[in-house]
Amino acid sequence: MHVTYRPLSVADTDGSASPIGVRIPDLRIYVLDGRGRPVPLGAVGELHVGGAGVARGYLNRPELTEQRFLPDPYGDRTGARMYRTGDLVRQLPDGSLEYVGRNDDQVKIRGFRIELGEIEAALAQHEAVAHGVVVPQGSADGRTLVAYLRPTRQWLDAAAQEQNTLLLDQWQTVFEDEYAGSHDEHDKHPADDLNLAGWESSYTGRPIPEPDMREWIDGTVHRIHQLRPQRLLEIGCGTGLLLFRYAEACRAVHAVDLSASALADVRQGVERRGWSHITLAQGDALSVADLPEAGFDTVVINSVAQYFPNRHYLEQALTRILPLVADGGRILIGDVRNLDLLTPHLIAVERGHATGRTTAADLTAQVQRRRRQESELLFSPTYFTRLPARFPDLGGVDVMVKRGVGDNEMLAYRYDVILTKSAPTATPTAAVTEPDLPWLEANTPDELRNLLEDPATPDRFGVTGLTNPQIADDIRVSDALTRWAPTHDIAPLPHGTRLSPQAATAVRELETVLRHAEHLGYQVAPTWSQDRPDGLDLILGKHDLPRVQARAPYRATHLANTVRIGDLGPAMARLLKEHLTTRLPEYMVPGVFMLLEELPVTLNGKVDKRALPAPDEDAVARQEYVAPHTDTQTTLCRILEDVLGLGRVGLEDTFFALGGHSLLAVRLNLRVRQELGRELPLQLILTGATVAELAAALEDEQTAADGVPLIPAVPVRDGEEAPLALQQGDLWFLNHPRHLPASYDNAQLAYRIDGPLDRDAFVRAARALVVRHPVLRTGYVRRDGTVTQRMNDAEGFEVTVTEPIADDNALIQWLREERTRPFAPEDPYAIRVHLVPVADEQHIFVLTRPWGVFDGWSLTIVLTELVALYRQLSGGAEPELPGLPLAYADFARWQRQTVGTAELDRQRAYWRRQLDGLPACLSLRTDRPRGAVKSYRGASVDFGVPLDVLTRLRQLSQEHGGSLYMTLLSAFAVLLGGHTDDREVAIGSPVSHRPRAELEGLVGYFVNTLLIRLDIAPDRPFTELLAQARQVTAEAHDHKDLPFTELVRDLVPEPDPAHSPLLQTMVNLVPNPAPTAGGDDAGDLRISPVDTGSRTAKHDLNLTALETESGLSGYLEYSTDLFADETAAHLVRSYERLLRKIAADPGADLARLRERAGD
Repeated sequence: MHVTYRPLSVADTDGSASPIGVRIPDLRIYVLDGRGRPVPLGAVGELHVGGAGVARGYLNRPELTEQRFLPDPYGDRTGARMYRTGDLVRQLPDGSLEYVGRNDDQVKIRGFRIELGEIEAALAQHEAVAHGVVVPQGSADGRTLVAYLRPTRQWLDAAAQEQNTLLLDQWQTVFEDEYAGSHDEHDKHPADDLNLAGWESSYTGRPIPEPDMREWIDGTVHRIHQLRPQRLLEIGCGTGLLLFRYAEACRAVHAVDLSASALADVRQGVERRGWSHITLAQGDALSVADLPEAGFDTVVINSVAQYFPNRHYLEQALTRILPLVADGGRILIGDVRNLDLLTPHLIAVERGHATGRTTAADLTAQVQRRRRQESELLFSPTYFTRLPARFPDLGGVDVMVKRGVGDNEMLAYRYDVILTKSAPTATPTAAVTEPDLPWLEANTPDELRNLLEDPATPDRFGVTGLTNPQIADDIRVSDALTRWAPTHDIAPLPHGTRLSPQAATAVRELETVLRHAEHLGYQVAPTWSQDRPDGLDLILGKHDLPRVQARAPYRATHLANTVRIGDLGPAMARLLKEHLTTRLPEYMVPGVFMLLEELPVTLNGKVDKRALPAPDEDAVARQEYVAPHTDTQTTLCRILEDVLGLGRVGLEDTFFALGGHSLLAVRLNLRVRQELGRELPLQLILTGATVAELAAALEDEQTAADGVPLIPAVPVRDGEEAPLALQQGDLWFLNHPRHLPASYDNAQLAYRIDGPLDRDAFVRAARALVVRHPVLRTGYVRRDGTVTQRMNDAEGFEVTVTEPIADDNALIQWLREERTRPFAPEDPYAIRVHLVPVADEQHIFVLTRPWGVFDGWSLTIVLTELVALYRQLSGGAEPELPGLPLAYADFARWQRQTVGTAELDRQRAYWRRQLDGLPACLSLRTDRPRGAVKSYRGASVDFGVPLDVLTRLRQLSQEHGGSLYMTLLSAFAVLLGGHTDDREVAIGSPVSHRPRAELEGLVGYFVNTLLIRLDIAPDRPFTELLAQARQVTAEAHDHKDLPFTELVRDLVPEPDPAHSPLLQTMVNLVPNPAPTAGGDDAGDLRISPVDTGSRTAKHDLNLTALETESGLSGYLEYSTDLFADETAAHLVRSYERLLRKIAADPGADLARLRERAGD
């Protein structure tokens, strides 16, 4: 609504002010203060509007009306009202107005009034967003909306996985540079190999003082000696600071490091000592899996974990390390940075770098910025206490705070963890404090000394109540920062120090008492208290040390940080922009997305917007739309916009993030072939390549489409033989099991037709369809061990109109009998069509065919074209549909020419590698033993989840660069994992392959079956399984030409008749339902599917899912020889719950998901 006007000039557009002109005639304008009084000329006030244009209020919103529509004390009539706009303006000397801003949570950007809360609500609907706020940045005219987001842990974990290689390479470069220049440092201490290169203080940026380093080294070496190592593996040995101090006490040492320069220094030191029991190797933590030896009693990973890319990398390393460790052996993960204390640590770092006093607001913002730039990995102690639940081999976890009196971050904010491998027969110990350990209280070192000297004190006990003097001052500043006014002054740290004199004294006093305890015969280990951040708990024992864990439970929920979280901003931006553009106008979509692990809050828990860091200019540039600039890029973006139904696609977008799925990927490739004459590698699409990368692939001459023309110069004629297509090897009646009749797996479709049907027109329409699609009138010829196909004339094809069948039971019986009538390969027609009258104006249309004559895509064509032909004929017209450029037999001949023996051999080699070691049969737990011969008897049970769950699953799929099918497949693998002891499963995946646009309208069989082999280890996060499913599915699609039946003959030459070879389970997602040709398409007729009573099961379990407007629905087909009906019902209910749990917590491990799903 306009209330002012002003002619604009070029000067207005170039200026920084926002002039809005003068009032429109018949309106009155008031600039009022908070009490409703006019403000002086030039002062800022709120704009109020009166006069003829003011409405009576908001419809059905009395409260808002009362707030906005106020009595007009300056009006010229009784009862007049004025509208309170919320706009802040000032009146200029010439009487015109200048817009200043908003006095509420609304803002105006580029002339649009924007409610920030509406944007935040839309952001909160996305699965990847745990919390978000939107803030305008910049001047009134040049403002940009910035979304500050705390992503969900699940999204962060999955996104961080993709950074692994990059981060490891970067750290390797850093270490090489450091160690290559460290020889001068080594020359200072050649006798004791004290090479301190790279050990710099975060507070000062200068090298950590040598006395502090020696104290740290001595403490770590003492910790290692306490483990009594004989055969030791060190991962990340660096320049040998620890190795040269423990190795002499060991019988054998194997040391690994990323840096060749560091290893060269260590090798010189080893040779200088004449040691022969040391083995050195270059590699990362995962390379230890290749070690030829095992049986290590000690593994040391010291001051290394912070350089791992994410927590999953540590878990991968432990998976490879544990088999190398002898029972009872220990793994020392040393120098771990404490995530629980990151904020006080960063406060101390910022104060150490400050050159003068700073304000509370500035310090808070600096800490937030440093958090986003954090390049090292930190862990909460809670993380380690939960590891035994993920690794059953772990029998104990000790969490030990560093000891010492130095003033450095290693003693203050780092800790050691000792993991103990249990014997195979041992029960994994729960990650809690020993239940029988007595706990005593001591609040000061003196009280602790009194406990130690009390004769009644037990030999094994814990102490709680102590303050950790190393960090107490930092904790106090951290707590106060949330209470101080933004302008509160904070002094920098004294130059070169962090501990105050009082704190340094307290540190020495506590260490003195701990040494006194050792003098009295106690082993002593401090650990982080879980009652308060500045607390310490102590564990003491005279003969042996009890498990070192805090008294209070470990309850932290933030277990590990995301390294370089700011680098993930562009990926989140692409995801959320697509999400928001479907819900908000374009002008309400933020231009910048800033990721924070935690949003700063005020004392009352609200987001402190003043403490949010300013957006990084590079991040802004990365997140902007990148337009295409080459012809290929422009064409590809346009094709993507058409295929995906989007308004704008840029070079940095990815197919799945834009809402694509596997079937749309096929359609995309069809359009690309049609318009550009080239083909995109499907694997490139499925693995999340950007549009720029796809365009680059198209511009590569190696991706040019095959030169063999699809449209034949001389088409296959009726009566002429042609080779089978590769997929036709799946034709059931050519390859059916010997113990079953050829008719056993005939496919039958039945549709009820309600309305005044013209029988003659319908019969003629069906015959016209058979004429149009030669595959429906094709027979098969066996000769000299080969099979060919031959198209026959349609003259002899008949549509049978049966006698009326009014009884439902009789109809079901008739359908069963019709279905069991066999087809023979030499039959001239591969379908039978019947029309069954069942009542006045009610018929059943029945189409029976052998399995594999045509696929689901073709079914849509058959139904659509049958209705179209019927409408033409029943209306008195001749049947006329657009001509088809080729027949299925022409495609088969073309395929045999383009997919040669060499290509099939390449694909066969891939499948041999991929399926190597796969058991012939998945060992599912069944209700009944598997019989000697598979009977194919089966049944089905329906399932479904609502639209909100389906929407979250779609979002999850897009976030991880995959499709909904990959998510459903992975979820089904999780379900199977609860019913088998196998660690891996292979699930069948049907794939439609119509490689050219000319084939889209063709009826035929274009489907092959792929096997997707997945690791379903119970401790694996679902997001990791989903990533594997995406990768394996993409690879499988790149090798989809080799027929599954040929693969079976190759890998299982003598299949067991008790089960299907290689494949016992399958998952199929139908992206869109085959249209029930009704409504306007069928005129007065209503056509709906009929349950034919078919009860077969080709596989043990076969899941079919369907996307609908109301959610996800489908059914589970199961073998009744193996599973009871109750078990099948339990499986689908578990699958429904599993999908809900995955949608809510995709980062959970598989065992936890199964447990939550009640499976």
